[in-house]
Amino acid sequence: MKSFKNAVGKEESPTNAGIRQITGIEEYPYSGANGTRRKANPEAYGSKVITNVMVNAQTGQKTTTGEFFHGTNMSGSLSRNVSGGCIRHSNDSINNLANHVQSGEYILILPADFKKQRQAFEPTPLKIKTNNKNMTREGVQFANSLVSNKAKLMKDLQIDNKTYDELARLSLGIAGQETEYGAGIKYKIKENCNLLVSAIKLIKGEKPSNSRGLTQIKLNSNNKDPQVNALLAKYSINADNLSIPDKSAIATMTLLNSLSKNELPALKNKMPDMSDTDVLLYLWNNQRNKILSKKATPSSNTYHKSVKSYSSLWELTPAKIS
Repeated sequence: MKSFKNAVGKEESPTNAGIRQITGIEEYPYSGANGTRRKANPEAYGSKVITNVMVNAQTGQKTTTGEFFHGTNMSGSLSRNVSGGCIRHSNDSINNLANHVQSGEYILILPADFKKQRQAFEPTPLKIKTNNKNMTREGVQFANSLVSNKAKLMKDLQIDNKTYDELARLSLGIAGQETEYGAGIKYKIKENCNLLVSAIKLIKGEKPSNSRGLTQIKLNSNNKDPQVNALLAKYSINADNLSIPDKSAIATMTLLNSLSKNELPALKNKMPDMSDTDVLLYLWNNQRNKILSKKATPSSNTYHKSVKSYSSLWELTPAKIS
């Protein structure tokens, strides 16, 4: 593997990240590049220019950006990002690079903050604790699942540390509000008399499916998000085992992430001042119409207040690695 030092576009004209396809390799003094800046000012482009087009990864469409790989006869400028988007090398480096590529091959240009972005997706061990001495065993098991499954779920859900920790805190709040972490009387009756509850619903003309588990999830076999269905299957989660705190925690994170990625952005445009947490809670309760009609009042919503109160029982901190 070879590496070459280079300089990229200045702040006001940064080099575009993405996939490039090489279209040609030209040599100084670029006599055939009629009507171009490199012919008008060949000294600025050094010994060689590797021309290319940007390729849209989704559609395959190719566009010309004018951002080329080239050398420079002003080696002192390589310590600064001053170009209009071109990626500049020393003449020795561009000559070497040109010997290892050819027309039709692809080059991937990573974002300038790629290292920072990559670090954000490297799981930071999580520690969750509560000072509530009366916390139920189920609540502790639910929290422990969020800790032990963090690395796997971050990878499966394709989320960073910040997003994971925020969804984990929200999951803990929902589990408290919905079932008092398994201690709620209504929850115990539903879990222990599930068939009876379903029968009563049928008599009332309601759908017989019941919400299950610590966060009261109602699994929908018609879920349109294939990632949700695939992950529920991967972790062997179904309506009958959602009472297991570990399964409930994973399912809750999976569903909240789906809502966050697929529905939250559009709804935030309707009420941009509303927090992500409040939007997700309206979605969790299937109340998206309140946001669409701009009738949502999260500050006075007792459910939202309760979830946030239960969330505050827990302290989420990065775990020290010994």
